[in-house]
Amino acid sequence: MHPVLFSFEVFGRTIPYYSYGSMLALAFIVGAGLACLNGRREGISAEQVFSLSLLILVASLLGSRMLHVLMADSSEARVFSGAGGGFAFYGGLLGGILAALAYCRLKSIPFLRMADTMAPSIALGQAIGRLGCLLAGCCWGRPARAPLPDWLSGAGSWDWPTGLAVTFLDPGTLGRQGIALVPTQLASGVSCFGIFLVLWLMVRPRQSYPGQSLALYLLLYAPVRSFWELFRGDPRGMYFGDLLSTSQLVSIPMFLLGLWLLLRGRTKHPGSVLKPQRTE
Repeated sequence: MHPVLFSFEVFGRTIPYYSYGSMLALAFIVGAGLACLNGRREGISAEQVFSLSLLILVASLLGSRMLHVLMADSSEARVFSGAGGGFAFYGGLLGGILAALAYCRLKSIPFLRMADTMAPSIALGQAIGRLGCLLAGCCWGRPARAPLPDWLSGAGSWDWPTGLAVTFLDPGTLGRQGIALVPTQLASGVSCFGIFLVLWLMVRPRQSYPGQSLALYLLLYAPVRSFWELFRGDPRGMYFGDLLSTSQLVSIPMFLLGLWLLLRGRTKHPGSVLKPQRTE
């Protein structure tokens, strides 16, 4: 845990540069650059991709903050407050999708082509962002000695390998200091990087219809996110007697949307599979 990457003095005042913010900035820079490169395959200019990336950045930060507040505190007054901190990815994804829909409609750009351009960048950006979660000490996992939720405790006694656990030593970790925890931040980050590799190396070169990358991103991310949610130990909004978290609940329509896009593409483009695509 290293929440402050470094500090610097300005007019005698110490200004901290936070690790989480730096990882978000890095995720944006890398993701936007990758999307600009990918946009050439879809016939979308780098200027349009970068302009939308800036719009998505604002919309996703606002959306992710709002969903976090709804999960943790119903007070709308805290949406723009630094108190409590925190962002929820699905809120950012929904905010980004709405922003992209509006931008594409305004610029007469096919939305699904733009979404395919952005999909690999989303996965890679998430992987980088999860490093920020680890450094900030948020999104922590359950204790390694009891890694599963209570409703799964009857599935058998199983402990997370201590050698693969993470232990926060910082006194500001709110009672988690010195406890071996499931490294959900790293696990989620590695999983998102794996999704990126699938989209970039396997789907992108063989894409055969608009919306294919977006569909497969949703189909891959929704179950992966739901799986690692089982090992999360931080408060994040639970439903149905603590059976499902907010993210698991939102993963259901996200998965169904991905399935619909996949079936829609297969119907409109019969016989379409992941075949090599000629680039110009």
